[in-house]
Amino acid sequence: MFDQQRQSVRAAALWFDGSQGAITGPINVTNDLIEQSPFEAVQWVEGTVSGVSLSNVTIACTSTFALQEQVGVPGLDQLT
Repeated sequence: MFDQQRQSVRAAALWFDGSQGAITGPINVTNDLIEQSPFEAVQWVEGTVSGVSLSNVTIACTSTFALQEQVGVPGLDQLT
């Protein structure tokens, strides 16, 4: 069934959403290609999100941002 409330939601290729409860990982994303995402490639929204590890992830040709952080992700300043 189509959810009209979600119709306008723009979702990233990878979307970590802690609005229904804390996401504390570990979540390991490795050797991945995110290509031509119509919105963000990776997005952290609402609530508590921690323990996400991105390793050898290539982001090519997004329409908006490569990374969008809206929740204060611990360790996000350590990207290489």
